Amino acid sequence: MTDVNSAANAELIKLNQHFLMLAQKHLVANPITAKFKLGIDEPTATFLSSMSPLDIQRLSESGVCAIQFRFDESSLPHLNKYISGDDLALTQAVLGQGAN
Repeated sequence: MTDVNSAANAELIKLNQHFLMLAQKHLVANPITAKFKLGIDEPTATFLSSMSPLDIQRLSESGVCAIQFRFDESSLPHLNKYISGDDLALTQAVLGQGAN
């Protein structure tokens, strides 16, 4: 593995660990809001909440990104509008609503 690949893999592991720990923290503090913000269903929330630190470590090192983006091609115009200052556009992008 090259140095670039090793560094990228190390960053992916760190990203996964941070995301999974943050998800668990938010699911404990406020499950309803956390599920909405993370875009996950009840079985996924239960799975994440039940993970041990060793489980998080093993999944983090799997080489697969644990984060899944909820944006698709139809969301991109809304995201561009949000970046330009239209605060409502982000909600439209997440919900897949509104005119482009």
